[in-house]
Amino acid sequence: MRLDSLSRRSFLRTSTLTSAALLLGQPGRSQQCNFAPPFLITIGAPGGWDTTTTVDPHGVGEFSPYSPSDIISVGGLRVAPFDALAPVKPYMVRRFLRDETGAIVRVANVNQTRQVDFFAENASTIRVLNGVDNNTVGHATGAHYSFTGHLREGMPCLGSLLAGALNSDAALPFLSFGGVDASEGLVPGTRVNSSTGSILRALGRPATNGGAPIVLAAREFIPRTVQEGMLAVQAARDARRGQALLGRRALLNAVRGHDALSEGRLEGPSFESIANALDSVVLGADTNTLVSSISLALLCMRLTPTACHAAQLISGDFDSHVNINGMAATGHRPQMKLILEGIDFLIDEIENNPANAAIKERGMLVYVASDFGRTRYNDEDGKDHWQITSSMIIGIGAMAQKVDGGTVLGQTTPLIDGVVQPGLRAKPMRIDDNGRFVLADSFTSDDPNFATLKPGDVIAALRQGLGLDCQPVGPGQSTVTEQFPIPDVNPGIARALAAGINPLLKNVS
Repeated sequence: MRLDSLSRRSFLRTSTLTSAALLLGQPGRSQQCNFAPPFLITIGAPGGWDTTTTVDPHGVGEFSPYSPSDIISVGGLRVAPFDALAPVKPYMVRRFLRDETGAIVRVANVNQTRQVDFFAENASTIRVLNGVDNNTVGHATGAHYSFTGHLREGMPCLGSLLAGALNSDAALPFLSFGGVDASEGLVPGTRVNSSTGSILRALGRPATNGGAPIVLAAREFIPRTVQEGMLAVQAARDARRGQALLGRRALLNAVRGHDALSEGRLEGPSFESIANALDSVVLGADTNTLVSSISLALLCMRLTPTACHAAQLISGDFDSHVNINGMAATGHRPQMKLILEGIDFLIDEIENNPANAAIKERGMLVYVASDFGRTRYNDEDGKDHWQITSSMIIGIGAMAQKVDGGTVLGQTTPLIDGVVQPGLRAKPMRIDDNGRFVLADSFTSDDPNFATLKPGDVIAALRQGLGLDCQPVGPGQSTVTEQFPIPDVNPGIARALAAGINPLLKNVS
């Protein structure tokens, strides 16, 4: 069969499947390649959060307004109180009420809610990583490290890696609401800054007024018959140019640019289906913007065929250096509460809304991180930048069995030999022969196998947990983990991952 008798998309798909078959047959991969990648949501907390206010509590006065007896133990986690004043209050968040069908109850178009204890409800699904050493106090560098595993530029973020590895026909493979969303040309990303989906409506209906539904008498700038004729001419021209570029592989940038353009044009019907779906649901700006963003991301993920595989979200601005314990909107505790409320909504939506049954069956992995952590109090009752921080991993639906929920990995200390330090210190760890983490008995260790947990270690383990070490990124190409290696992974972790053992997640096939 002549190549020009195939559509470019069919050619790419066929080539990719052939490459996948070759890659899956290589030693060391087959044992992990029977795992279907889940959906992924990554959440950034920009500005450097103080996790002593939540998942890394310390009852030391120079770091915390609460005493050791105020620390709450729940489901295997130790968490700080939201309000340390008597009586000690946990983190209470809104949860939407649902009717017998699983739909959110609305009265006069207002969502009905109740208050729940976040950690009491969700601790069993959350794994906390304490003592993560971001090795920087620079905002951009720290955030990039947290979500790519690399201190330098040129590495795609975790969400774009997953979306690119799946190499599907998804209209919006990687959706970004801000934060670290570098794709390095691996996959086209779509940035969204509206919780109502107005931008996606406009993408789906470029010939109408603001993407509004035609049934609402929106004005058509270009008649539909004319638009269809234009698209047919563009598709034919793209095909001719694609054939010409196939014979000049030295022009890689031109090839990539052409591919993105022609693929984007081919996705016109898919974008219109997204616009139609947006018309059928109630989306609006919630008081918590993270809840709104999650609502829109889930809508795109549950469309058939799947429109979105991964999303990058952000919440808050933690770059404050004064009155860090304040209960105003700029305080770290209220901003932490908004993130936890968004996570609770995400868990509840997937677990209890039948509309998300397909997402639940495939599973969702959630990774939450920030730029870095915080020092002890300064002279203004604030805290300054510090490289040691915490992050969270959450498994929902089918992914719950792969996340060791209700556990804490790593440890920090504000004291060395009883002396308060300027900032929290990570206790070094090593990987034993069974791929398990072992904490150092003392803060310092002469054993060269001991090291602090770095974002590169975390991202490397999450890559394996997502099945990316056996997902090819394109025709004749390697897997994403081979094409984008993380150079500074702890040798013990690298050996464990190579042996199919994941130190951060459960090794469930």
